Amino acid sequence: MTTWLLVLKSFRFYARSHAGTMLGVAVGAMVLVGALLVGDSVRGSLRGMAEARLGKVELALPSNDRLFRAELAAQLQADLSADTAALLQLPGVAKRPSGESRANNVVVMGVDAAFWKLALEQPEFAEIPEDSIVINERLAKQLNVEVGNSINLRVHNPSQLSRDAPMAPIEDSTASLAQMEVLAIVSDAQFGRFSLQASQVPPYNAFVRLSQLQDAIEKPGMANLMLAGRSAKSGDDPLAQAQAALGLSLIHI
Repeated sequence: MTTWLLVLKSFRFYARSHAGTMLGVAVGAMVLVGALLVGDSVRGSLRGMAEARLGKVELALPSNDRLFRAELAAQLQADLSADTAALLQLPGVAKRPSGESRANNVVVMGVDAAFWKLALEQPEFAEIPEDSIVINERLAKQLNVEVGNSINLRVHNPSQLSRDAPMAPIEDSTASLAQMEVLAIVSDAQFGRFSLQASQVPPYNAFVRLSQLQDAIEKPGMANLMLAGRSAKSGDDPLAQAQAALGLSLIHI
């Protein structure tokens, strides 16, 4: 009996066990390949959502109810060699003037042209006119509005005291912006999904002119969120560069 004949007879004798082994290997390989494909797809989806939320933003300085001068962003732009933007971000409520639809937990942001430069895709407009509003697709669907319709906004006025505190003043706790005409409905890539909070559900975002929101809450020239894009300066620690530039700006006040 030759060696090859012995191998052939052995293969025939153990054919069933070999088939079971090969089937198990094939199933295991398919499971592993499927898991890798699903994992890569999930990572790609999460990466896409993160890029839509943040756009070209590299650094953010939120101060919540503690306001700072909006012109500080322009001062840091030269020091960082990066695009910067100052925002006034407040919680609010949006509704149709007829009252037929309403959205709570709306993020109302007062922005200027510098904000849109940090988006992945530039919208057609550069600046939001007075008494106009830009909303994202989720808020437009909730309110059932289109470009040219009107929206009423009510925002919370920032205060040093929490609104839940017993001694917090009731009056002047909110400000109203009525009959705001919808200028545009921005997509996720146009900063419609902008948020510093990681979530798979897009927020209700509404954007108005920065100066108009400042006047509405009687805080002219103030902001509570600063954004910075990628710096043109070489460096291993952009956060340290930003902190140093911020410290120098505060010293020269």
